[in-house]
Amino acid sequence: MQKDFFFPDEPRWTILLIDMQRDTPGIDTEKKSRLVAYQSKVLEYASTNDIPAVIAEVKGNGATIGELRNIAKNIGRKRTIRKRQEDCFSSNYLEHQLEKWRTNCLYLMGVYAGGCVMETAETAAIKGYGIATHPDAIASIHEEVFAKASEWYKANGIFGADYRRLFSLNAGNGQRKTRELARREPLVTY
Repeated sequence: MQKDFFFPDEPRWTILLIDMQRDTPGIDTEKKSRLVAYQSKVLEYASTNDIPAVIAEVKGNGATIGELRNIAKNIGRKRTIRKRQEDCFSSNYLEHQLEKWRTNCLYLMGVYAGGCVMETAETAAIKGYGIATHPDAIASIHEEVFAKASEWYKANGIFGADYRRLFSLNAGNGQRKTRELARREPLVTY
């Protein structure tokens, strides 16, 4: 079964880490530990494979969690943006930076899966970016919100594929292989 979402012929990825701050309320310790562990692996991969990253922070919620911030320091092309609204595209800065890097695909990580992350993903899809995420890369306070958001990500992008395989498509293996990957990878839901 072919998905009907848009995905560029030659993906050029940027990682978008959203609202992973010390003072982000509501995510329990166990879920946050699992989330940070997965996100750390993705950021480490980015730092050794020249994949750019944008770290988005809500003004007033403190800095990004130290462990993630320390790993992100090693990423060659990295920017931090501070936002006042849920959607990271609410100011022109994010889109300007993505254009500068010639990004056409976003790998989304952060909280909240049905709030800030999803609003950003929706805008990204409308603007023509390919989107992908993984159930271990995002979290929500309520499981029913997470389940509903997961269905949206499955319908509008790639959900659950291994990030290393997705990022390997940066070499220009094209839309056909990306769509094949989206169909082959097991989609894990919680």
